[in-house]
Amino acid sequence: MGTTNSDIADLVLIRYARNENSTEGILKLNGKYVAHTLEPRWRNIKQEGKVKGSTAIPAGTYMVDFAVSQKFKRRMPYLMNVPYFSGIMIHPGNTSEDTEGCILVGTPSYSKRGLPISGVVMNSRRTFNAIMEDLEGKNVMITIKEPQEWENKRLTQALEMLIDALANQ
Repeated sequence: MGTTNSDIADLVLIRYARNENSTEGILKLNGKYVAHTLEPRWRNIKQEGKVKGSTAIPAGTYMVDFAVSQKFKRRMPYLMNVPYFSGIMIHPGNTSEDTEGCILVGTPSYSKRGLPISGVVMNSRRTFNAIMEDLEGKNVMITIKEPQEWENKRLTQALEMLIDALANQ
């Protein structure tokens, strides 16, 4: 019997911000927003190399499989065949210290003045559990996208200097 659209879960992670500690994005499931994401620092692996436990995985499309995690003691979604990485999961957590390459899911965090707080997601367990319900029994793929200019080192350095200058005003 063939696969129907209801058997497929198409995740898309769109990275939109990064700093020296973390990479932030949004996660969509079949075109609908489901979470904010947090990953370790983005690095151009080809130019900078990988720092174990502190590097976001490369952009690309990956099959997702489910297996029981020794750490979490439950079924977890694992990204398969990620170049330079193994054991990459989507899981709960709140800061980049809670990930060693994995993708954390949650809701955005805001200051008392209503400004977004970089490098933090909230309501992570609730968000993760809702996503797991949506993925149950599905064939899952994830596509990770990032701004093309991140690969251009000169432009990236100029943007980082501009961001730092604006942050320090």
